[in-house]
Amino acid sequence: DVEHFRPKAGSRQSPGGKLLRPGYWWLAYSWENLFVSCQLCNQKFKGNLFPLRNPKSRCRRPSHPLTRERPLLVHPETDDPEAFVTFRGETAVPKRGGGALRGKTTITAFGLNRDELRAKRME
Repeated sequence: DVEHFRPKAGSRQSPGGKLLRPGYWWLAYSWENLFVSCQLCNQKFKGNLFPLRNPKSRCRRPSHPLTRERPLLVHPETDDPEAFVTFRGETAVPKRGGGALRGKTTITAFGLNRDELRAKRME
């Protein structure tokens, strides 16, 4: 799938939480917001999830600078995932320290410990 890091239609602060509209519609075709993703990670797990450290800082229009947000998901281009997520055997675990919350949120949001992925890592 092509995944929108910041969801275009609306976003959720937590899994199953209220869908907040508008989404990041102005980023729908922005290369900086588009990433290749496994279909399950994108559709079954992340979906419209885009939690922020401070939900009140969420950008609602193009004139709002994205730099005011502090996403809890690890950005695959601007963040080094190894600073937030490590592995114990085949299990993804958050790195200790300042990035632990972002690591934990990312692992949960993308379902990185689902049985199929753990089995592939074991192989």
